[in-house]
Amino acid sequence: QPHTMPDHGVIWAFEIFSASVLAELVNKAVLHPIDTLKARLQYQRAVGTLTQQSAKVVGDVWWKDVARWPVVSDVLAAAALVRAELYPMRALFAGLTPSLIGVFPVSLVYMPTYEISKAYVKGTALEGTPVPAVLTGIASATVRVPVSVVKARMQLQLHKDFFSCVREAVSQKRGVRGLYVGFNAVLLLDITYAAIAFACIEHMRAMAYARKERLEGRPSGEYSVKDLSASTNAMIGFTTGIVTSLITEPIDVIKTRLMAQRTASGSGPVEGAYFGYRGVGHGLMSAIRQEGMLTLWKGSLPRLVIKAFGSSLWFTMYMFFRQLFPSSASE
Repeated sequence: QPHTMPDHGVIWAFEIFSASVLAELVNKAVLHPIDTLKARLQYQRAVGTLTQQSAKVVGDVWWKDVARWPVVSDVLAAAALVRAELYPMRALFAGLTPSLIGVFPVSLVYMPTYEISKAYVKGTALEGTPVPAVLTGIASATVRVPVSVVKARMQLQLHKDFFSCVREAVSQKRGVRGLYVGFNAVLLLDITYAAIAFACIEHMRAMAYARKERLEGRPSGEYSVKDLSASTNAMIGFTTGIVTSLITEPIDVIKTRLMAQRTASGSGPVEGAYFGYRGVGHGLMSAIRQEGMLTLWKGSLPRLVIKAFGSSLWFTMYMFFRQLFPSSASE
């Protein structure tokens, strides 16, 4: 018999949404400066200029080759970017407004889609498959792309304010299509990320339940999310962030460049860089051919911080807020 949502379905969904919003607001506000550094590093081409800037930071010629390594180059380039800004904190918090605004529509579909999908497939042939994760990725991409486009262009200082960014995007592409540049990249990224992330979460949660079963003697099926400690939830989120970040970083680099590139037809930000990418596949091949394989992991260090500590922070806060609601006890 297929599993259905709990009898308190409306309240249950509202609790999930509320917990998602609160957790994501905390996450976005705390980690936005690091997200800005990530976007700006991903947008830079892997050329000699970056190495020269990095060499100036460390003041040693022998760093010229070491500075090409992904994590090292991220540290040095980030330092150069911050040093070059007259008002570093203002620059690092550019794009925070669309980021916070986007929390509400994304939270409305992200965890609710996953939780509801998982509830409906339980007890069917689809249980244990990535179907809930795929549906979550599709739903999330649909509402997240416009927010990501505006946020990325403001973080890269291609626009000074929210309204001018939206106005240019809409006018160039004849309507809302201008806000969906890079949709395929975001869709691929979200589906891949969601599939990997939720697989990790479910697997590690099952391992945590099994461990408690061995220690306490209760069947693992009797445990719920309320039985996991904050440290366990934090470790689950941290590990999930590391794994998903490393695997999906190349797609994220191309996504950033697609959203903020100036095209041959003249669309895109007027001051944007011209990469000539026609899509995700073409962008990946072009980046490798022109800049080398390592360029696909530019910005990997700040993204690792965001996804590892961010996932840990978000998941811990999400479970904390969920536990404040009575419905979580019946899951």
